[in-house]
Amino acid sequence: MQTEVEIGTNTDTEITDTKQPRYSRPTIYDVARVAGVSTASVSRTLSGHENVSGYVKERVREAIASTGYKPHLAARGLVKRRTWLLGIIVPDISNPFFPGLIKAIQYRAEQEGYGTLLSQVIGETHFVNQLELLGNGRVDGIITVGLSVNQLNTDDVSQTLPYLGDDVSLVCLDRDSALSGSTLIAVDHRASARMIVSYLISSGHRDILYIDGPENLDLSTQRYLGYEDALRDAGIEVRSELIAKGDLSEASGYSITNQALSNHFRFTAIFAANDLMAIGAMSALRSAGLAIPQDVSVAGFDDITIAAYVSPALTTIHQPVAMMGAVAAEVAISGIENIHRQRTEKPLKQPPEYTDQSTIDVQGKEINPEDGKPQVKNKDTKKALNHDVELGERRYNDIDHNGTPRTSILHGGYIDSQLKYALSNGDAYETSNNGRRVITFRGSLVIRGSTAAVSTSGARNTSGARN
Repeated sequence: MQTEVEIGTNTDTEITDTKQPRYSRPTIYDVARVAGVSTASVSRTLSGHENVSGYVKERVREAIASTGYKPHLAARGLVKRRTWLLGIIVPDISNPFFPGLIKAIQYRAEQEGYGTLLSQVIGETHFVNQLELLGNGRVDGIITVGLSVNQLNTDDVSQTLPYLGDDVSLVCLDRDSALSGSTLIAVDHRASARMIVSYLISSGHRDILYIDGPENLDLSTQRYLGYEDALRDAGIEVRSELIAKGDLSEASGYSITNQALSNHFRFTAIFAANDLMAIGAMSALRSAGLAIPQDVSVAGFDDITIAAYVSPALTTIHQPVAMMGAVAAEVAISGIENIHRQRTEKPLKQPPEYTDQSTIDVQGKEINPEDGKPQVKNKDTKKALNHDVELGERRYNDIDHNGTPRTSILHGGYIDSQLKYALSNGDAYETSNNGRRVITFRGSLVIRGSTAAVSTSGARNTSGARN
């Protein structure tokens, strides 16, 4: 007996395709299809081309949002000759003052559609290597944070600068690495130090131990001058035994204070050139059995986060870290955009040269010698005459390289600019030094529990006992 077997009719098991569809990254063609426009219109919109209607821009924005399209930055960078990246070079990432600046740079850069690459300098040669590496087309701008020219091999740096070319926007933040063509952004170290020392003097302190920073740092020089200014303003002698060089670490603040106590130097207050050394000084005072501020007041500089949480909380100079970092990013990106604009702008046609046969009428108008009528300048002539006006009024693309709409420092005349806010609010001022742009921020005094008026029992004497 034959048994018929019907193939494919088994209903007990359901055969399904287990292969999952692969994720396909949205392309410019997907954006064009959803927007109902050509790929050329999408490309022109992303590139900030002026010859795109507002209606098309809006359709492209909506399509980008709905498809999740992200341009391929590497490929686009090759075409546009830019990377949308900022390089950040720091000397010591463990210093708690620098992370705040770096975070502010990264946050502001991200708002403008830029990413960041962070590098830590280890020695002089490493800095030169980083400049060459980052400047070799890998980033559009470089921000040095806390790097002083006196800490670097100036000859090597100067030899490296030509390799950066004119295509990299340079900013020096906090300390001056003196890169040619860079903008310097820093706090007014001298005025700020003078402010905090004057506060100590106004509280009755006349014997103030100063723990300075390294000799090769300009900020050390400026903060010492501020200390000296305040003493001389008050008619107080500058005593050399009350000035010591530290290295900006807690350990140096501790050892210098301990040494001053061992030498029986007379002082009622300590001003350290940064908060870390001030915190080290506080530890040395406590180890010696002295109370803060009852026996000795302590003040620092920088207002790092921990300054508010040590016991007692540290009186210090606040640097507007968030604003300084944001401004550094703004200045670097503005420089990048200017470089890109100059590189990609088509030169305007030159106006035609008029022949010597043309004459001038009584009203000063040029006339055509053939028909006697006023000479009419052509469109190219008018365009050339209005060239400067056009440059001044030009607006950049109003979406970033990811297609995200935005209003920013580069789009709409500094609407969101932290720099404009700081300058208009008096938090900073702008000057020029040997052709370099310098933006200087004002520090502010933060009074906390580590300082107080001189105790009625008097200062410490050479034996460590109260007078």
